[in-house]
Amino acid sequence: MARLIVVLADLQIPWHDPNYIRLMEYFIKERQPDEVGQIGDFYDSPGVGRWNKSSAGEYRHNFRKDKLKGLEIIERLRIQWIQYGNHDLRFEKYIRDYAPAIDSFLDDEIRFEKVFGLEDAGVELKREPWSIARGWMIAHGHEHGRISPVSGSTAYSLAQKLDRNVMIGHTHRAGIRQSTTGGKFGIPLRTLTGIEIGHGMKLSAAGYMNAPPNWQQAFGYLYVDGQNVQAGFVPINGGSFFFEGRVWRLPKGASDDPAPAA
Repeated sequence: MARLIVVLADLQIPWHDPNYIRLMEYFIKERQPDEVGQIGDFYDSPGVGRWNKSSAGEYRHNFRKDKLKGLEIIERLRIQWIQYGNHDLRFEKYIRDYAPAIDSFLDDEIRFEKVFGLEDAGVELKREPWSIARGWMIAHGHEHGRISPVSGSTAYSLAQKLDRNVMIGHTHRAGIRQSTTGGKFGIPLRTLTGIEIGHGMKLSAAGYMNAPPNWQQAFGYLYVDGQNVQAGFVPINGGSFFFEGRVWRLPKGASDDPAPAA
């Protein structure tokens, strides 16, 4: 039987959507996938973002609160690995740029995965694009540099660069772009695929956008059966989605998001 791998979209804690977390928690508990990962930008880390440097935002953000909320979400969603996203790397970049006297500790004591408790939680931080199944790679998406406004196109450009099918987050869009080559002169057919798996954020938290964002809430999946792999994304609309022939939505009376960690 094929293994099911579920890949959660960008959450950017504390700007995550509690409804996305609740829905995915219910789905994961009921469906019991073989593996659960998260595509990166698990945290937003606004306090160390360059836009908040030397502003009130640099001082008022509570990293400890975010860390505890993240560990709670990891447990609820059974996350086994997290891709290193451009928002996640803000923490270490801030230390390198503004606290160089202690940046030597980044090799051990103040690495992102240690400070934020990922190691103690048994979660593997994937710092580079990596192969998840035959012909398929996982990346966050910022590795390409430029973002296309067309869903799937940023992932496809990165797939061309890596010469592998790739699943990414980063753009907050959900889409697939493919191309097939070969078929003549004895050259076998080959299809190259780029998949973007949307976001799991609360749109009202996107206060830095000047207009309603061209984003779609979703998650990714891969079925892996030996050398055979099928990958895709599942759009979430109105708090529900279709997957494996059924509609998934929270049952009536489902409990609300637990109280924020202190």
